[in-house]
Amino acid sequence: MKLFSILAFLFFAFSGSSQTNHLEAETQKLIGLYQLTDSQAGQVKPLLEKKLVELNSIMSAKGDKKEIINKRNVLLAEYDKKFLAILNDEQKELHKKIKLLNEAAMGKKGNSGAQVNPAMIKGAPTSTNKKVTSK
Repeated sequence: MKLFSILAFLFFAFSGSSQTNHLEAETQKLIGLYQLTDSQAGQVKPLLEKKLVELNSIMSAKGDKKEIINKRNVLLAEYDKKFLAILNDEQKELHKKIKLLNEAAMGKKGNSGAQVNPAMIKGAPTSTNKKVTSK
């Protein structure tokens, strides 16, 4: 029940104009975290946009909660594969570390929504607040 409540919150939180703000914020977060090149950033934004649209569609569907969560997980796994295809080898290693640490943090009892601060990862680049403007 707690997971479904969180998912419902995420759906409503990212609807409408906040969807655009979330897309831009998430794009900038990934650019800074992974030190994406302009070319990579240009590939990431449409990928994130598609993910957000499809995620909203899944979360707004009526039906079995387990089926909805399974569809969401499939979508996120597909997105992850496409995102990894954009990254270079060094960025892929960083992504692997971030993913493992987030999974470990989420596995702790009572810490279901926790995320690890990527700045705590050895070898992670420090953010340069690089901002890529949309064309």
